[in-house]
Amino acid sequence: MTLRAGSAPSMGKPLAQWFVFCLVVSLACACIDGHTLAMGTPYMQVFCVTGMAAFLAYGFYTVPHGIWWGQPWGAVAIDMLDGLIYALVTAGTFGWLWPR
Repeated sequence: MTLRAGSAPSMGKPLAQWFVFCLVVSLACACIDGHTLAMGTPYMQVFCVTGMAAFLAYGFYTVPHGIWWGQPWGAVAIDMLDGLIYALVTAGTFGWLWPR
């Protein structure tokens, strides 16, 4: 259970923080892609490189929660599945928008 200071719950701040986190992950993927892929790289190669980088950020962050904090491994697996979905969307977007 997580307890917060005595105020009504708000979605504004957490959503803004999540948006910034997604921007940081996308910026990191762009840096990796920019250093490893040339213009005109085929879609699937961009998809694979970006997808792996994004999955490392979105999916593997949760493994220490299972190891050190005792989060159930089923919950860790669900978080990793969520990370995989975000990584696939990120990879698809990068592959689609990669300069030809």
